[in-house]
Amino acid sequence: MWNSSCRDVRLPSAKMMIHQVQAVEEDAEEPALEFHENCNQAWRAQFRHPGMANVAIGFEFMNAPSRHMTFSLSTQDDDTE
Repeated sequence: MWNSSCRDVRLPSAKMMIHQVQAVEEDAEEPALEFHENCNQAWRAQFRHPGMANVAIGFEFMNAPSRHMTFSLSTQDDDTE
């Protein structure tokens, strides 16, 4: 069932594939580093000036489920005091 044109398809060499994968990784790494640095600078600004933090320092960087659980636990602690 093979088509005769399928035999003519050439795959890139392993060396070429490694080069392409490295290029893609480098392209993806830059935005990730920039995002991390922006978050780091925001956290440092909040740490130096706690009045900037609405809820808690670094709270906006938490995942949504963790944020909800932490918030619900903190409200329970306030009620018991």
